[in-house]
Amino acid sequence: MNASQAASARVARLRNFAIVAHINAGKTTLGERILFASGRQRFLGHVESGTATLDWLPEERERGISIGAAVTQVDWAGHRLHIVDTPGHVDFAAEVERSLRAADGAIVVLDGVRGVEPRTEAVWRRLDRLALPRLVFVNKLDRPVAELPRVLAELERRCGCRALPVTWPLHDPAGRLLRCVDLLMAPEETGADRDVAPDRREALFAALGEIDDEILARFVEGRHPGRAVLCRALRTALHARRLVPVFCGSALLGVGVDQLLDGVCELLPSPAECALAGPGDALAGLAIGAAGGSAASASPCLVRIFRGELTEGLHCEDGAGLVHRVTGLFAVHADELEPRSGAVAGEIVAVLAEPPFHAGDTLRALGTSLRLEPLQLASPVIAATLEPEASEELGALRSAAATVAAWDPTLHVDFDSERGELLVAGMGELHLDVFRDRLARSYGPRFSVGAPRVLRREVPGHEAQGTAELRRLVDGADAVAIAEITVIPAPGAGVEIRWGEAAADGSGLALRRELNAEVPVLARRGVRAAIPLDDLVIELRRLAVNAPPDAVGPLALEAVSLAFRRACLASDLRSEEPRVSFQVEVPRDSLGPVLAELQARGASIENLDAASTRCIIRGTGRLAALLGWATVLRSRTRGEGQCQLLPAGWVESPGA
Repeated sequence: MNASQAASARVARLRNFAIVAHINAGKTTLGERILFASGRQRFLGHVESGTATLDWLPEERERGISIGAAVTQVDWAGHRLHIVDTPGHVDFAAEVERSLRAADGAIVVLDGVRGVEPRTEAVWRRLDRLALPRLVFVNKLDRPVAELPRVLAELERRCGCRALPVTWPLHDPAGRLLRCVDLLMAPEETGADRDVAPDRREALFAALGEIDDEILARFVEGRHPGRAVLCRALRTALHARRLVPVFCGSALLGVGVDQLLDGVCELLPSPAECALAGPGDALAGLAIGAAGGSAASASPCLVRIFRGELTEGLHCEDGAGLVHRVTGLFAVHADELEPRSGAVAGEIVAVLAEPPFHAGDTLRALGTSLRLEPLQLASPVIAATLEPEASEELGALRSAAATVAAWDPTLHVDFDSERGELLVAGMGELHLDVFRDRLARSYGPRFSVGAPRVLRREVPGHEAQGTAELRRLVDGADAVAIAEITVIPAPGAGVEIRWGEAAADGSGLALRRELNAEVPVLARRGVRAAIPLDDLVIELRRLAVNAPPDAVGPLALEAVSLAFRRACLASDLRSEEPRVSFQVEVPRDSLGPVLAELQARGASIENLDAASTRCIIRGTGRLAALLGWATVLRSRTRGEGQCQLLPAGWVESPGA
């Protein structure tokens, strides 16, 4: 076997997958069990005791929840598994988004008691859009009230898939979980478990018989087709999105986890099956965000390499054509960074570069034109003011806040010059709480945080143009800048910049890079009352500057800023605020008052499940009306009520 064949064989035995779920479904517990079962670590970490390796941030250990995505690698059955453990809380959805862009598949963890929860559905839809194959692990089947058949039915109904169990739990007469039976094996191979779930085994053969004629023929003849044949058909069905394999067990007890890992190796794709189309082996990678650890003085960036090779000292480009030099490479295990000399296609590594890479950057070979789709990150929806104890410390606080916010692209720190306020904006109250704690650790407790308030945004009502012509006297000579900009409504696009042919021809590469960085800042600052602009395309149709070299950039930016403002004001800007979907769970005796309060807050009730002693209310409403309501709900229901909010787009602001 030559070097090329050896490299191909190694990639074929590599698996990259993310573990995703609703909060408290047991993702990190599963990750810790995998580390222990694979021999990656000799102890079993626990979330509750603060000893989980994958929850290494102080804020995670204090709260008992995952906040940042954690990357690790383990070896299993001759395969190398790159695992990304993701947060389940909606405030940290950006961590899930960037993790999925690094993965070739996913394990979706479901709580065997609570079933499919709101965040599960949101992540499932994102997996669908990315066309990522997934395995389901129904966890917590050691709990007495867990019901696998109910969870399976709920999974099919709410996620629109065909769920096919490939393992089944076995309990003793007292209801204790003993083990999980592999339904792919022939009954005679399972010994005493041969009579477990015969109907499920038959349903498995019938479903896979629709995929493979050999299985169907043997099923009709009453013969077992063999585990290898069943696995092949199951893999084909999974990748064609016809079936979703479901494993089960208890991550806490370690039941069913070995079978799940076998399923990862047998069913999920290798990077070779997910390679980017393109000529040759030219480098192609995506920066997915900051990596933790203390092995380097600067903060490295996590990078998924899709094609080619990355080595220390290599010069490569980002999607805008800016050249970077790789100064360090590291394998990542939670907060530990292990130096590497190189990395190849399929790997997830931490990269130090000069200048540094940022989340969403494409990595490509010099002189190539590849540009990967950037990360799709939501805009912040709430903000709070930061106030130092002494006014002369404002500058230092602003600098420290910006440094802390750099770890998360959905955290924005800005200074509102009109109000003289330092603002931090994020995705929710917990998001801002975590930021506050991190800032206090690095800066000290010499600041206060105001009450959170919901952010509005403005979007253009229609396409509009703006033009600006500036004349200035620079070093005794006349300088002129002319800019023409069109703003175009683009729902769901965020802020996109396009260069018309005339504008691109009249601007050098350095000026285009400068404006590509500065124009989104203009949009974030807004044109009226510092309300940010969103969901628009900013097209620079014309840009002409005649000025001394040192004045070209500032004069061009001033003209572009004025033309942009005029275009926006001519587009009939519409003010919007965040809308959320909610799921509220309350005791039956609290249902009436809770429904009345939701309606008083302007919420729309879309579904009510009152079939048991616990009632579930689903609907939508304005975030401003529901902000902080989870605390009120708990007091109204003696601590028994629960409220989960998920982003559900934007709605026109009242009185706008």
